[in-house]
Amino acid sequence: MRAIKKSILLFSLPLFILSPMGLANQLTVSVTEQPRAFNIDGKVCLYNATSKSSLNNYTFQLIEKQLLTQRQALAEELQLKLGLNLEVANQAPVVAAFKASSQQLQHEYSNVGNDLCTKVSGSMPIEDKPNIQQLVSFPLAKEHHWIASQTEHLDKASALLQQKGWPIDNGWINKSTTLQAQFLNGGKTERYYTFDLGRYAALLAARNKTVFVSVKDAYQSGIKQYFSEHGFKIVDSPKAAHWNLTFSISPTADNLTINVTAKSNDETISLRNQHVDMASTNTNEPLSQGQINKLINVYLTMMELSEQLSFDIDDA
Repeated sequence: MRAIKKSILLFSLPLFILSPMGLANQLTVSVTEQPRAFNIDGKVCLYNATSKSSLNNYTFQLIEKQLLTQRQALAEELQLKLGLNLEVANQAPVVAAFKASSQQLQHEYSNVGNDLCTKVSGSMPIEDKPNIQQLVSFPLAKEHHWIASQTEHLDKASALLQQKGWPIDNGWINKSTTLQAQFLNGGKTERYYTFDLGRYAALLAARNKTVFVSVKDAYQSGIKQYFSEHGFKIVDSPKAAHWNLTFSISPTADNLTINVTAKSNDETISLRNQHVDMASTNTNEPLSQGQINKLINVYLTMMELSEQLSFDIDDA
């Protein structure tokens, strides 16, 4: 497969880590019956934030993520509380996520150490007839059924994967297949198979979570911490990893410049950061290991590195 190269220049995006004081973001999304809406409630803090607009944008990103990652649980709540059918219940959180940034929320702001925080609340209307096709491709079917010989089954599964643009692995196809029944038809053995696309996607996602990292010793702990928090496995051999990552990190008096190159067999991703304004913490002292680790987490989060490397299982 032809290698693809992506070059992405990151600007000052409002994505940050927990504050040095240990402040954690607490955000909940729930379903209310009157009015029919997603209820938003919680507290969000942005490390070293310089403006309320940055905090507001960051809050919207967290709401979008919550709606998408908790889609299945919210869909079940929608069916139980509002009596929505399965298709509408599955689509409603996704539509809400794509429209989140247009909603009006209530904020109570406060400063805690280097964090700007907000106590946020509000609601987002639930659409009874969401038109998700205008927003995103969202196939609901995960399991496919057919009657075929073993060879025909592999061909059908491979064609489905090729249509989606996914890599084809016969071993993964077998792990994602269940032989439901076997019978004779006109002297020929027929088999009834189910092929679980969700299971195949999970295997693909696990593959994408293996990384080999090349980075100077001073930055290893920060890199390892980031990948551990995002569910990645760092392996000792480049051949055992799906992604081979090279980090070029240069320190300044109170900041870091980070360049990342991630390579797989068929793709190359290049990322580099632009500095966050660290005016509130500028000193002439060298960065401590803790500060280095925090900055690495800040910038890799801003780069959306884990999202770039991951396979989104919800695309199954």
